Amino acid sequence: SATWLEDISSLNISNVEMEAATLLTITNVYGLRGGVVCAVYANRVTDEFGEEGEKDAINVGNEAIKILTERDLKGAKT
Repeated sequence: SATWLEDISSLNISNVEMEAATLLTITNVYGLRGGVVCAVYANRVTDEFGEEGEKDAINVGNEAIKILTERDLKGAKT
């Protein structure tokens, strides 16, 4: 709704998603590492949709896994 959008905009919130909090909570509960990369699919202010960030998000996620794997193999946990 317009009120919801105005409320989050007034708080300078620029990312709205639903799954990350659950994923990060579950990984924390089980003592695992977790991370989230968000791609922009919708501009709720202008009501525009796209998929421009998908490939970049995949590349960032893949690079993060590579870095963490290299650190784990060296014995430096983060």
